[in-house]
Amino acid sequence: MATLKEANQAREEHSDYLQKLGAHAIVVEKVPDDGKATFGVIAYYESLPSEAPETLEIERNGKAKKIPLRAELSSVAELE
Repeated sequence: MATLKEANQAREEHSDYLQKLGAHAIVVEKVPDDGKATFGVIAYYESLPSEAPETLEIERNGKAKKIPLRAELSSVAELE
């Protein structure tokens, strides 16, 4: 289970990496994880990367913690 604060930490620490994989939007939301609701990072791509991790690792209170990562397909929004 990840808290909102932990998921935001993972988003902040790994956003450059996710952008290099092609993510055009990165958000934190509640996600299912082994049937339980937890917070996770969702990265939106126009096409899914061939190699994307299922978790992002952060350090919290001196211990490593894995935060769920979901990849979703979504086109880039255009201003009208």
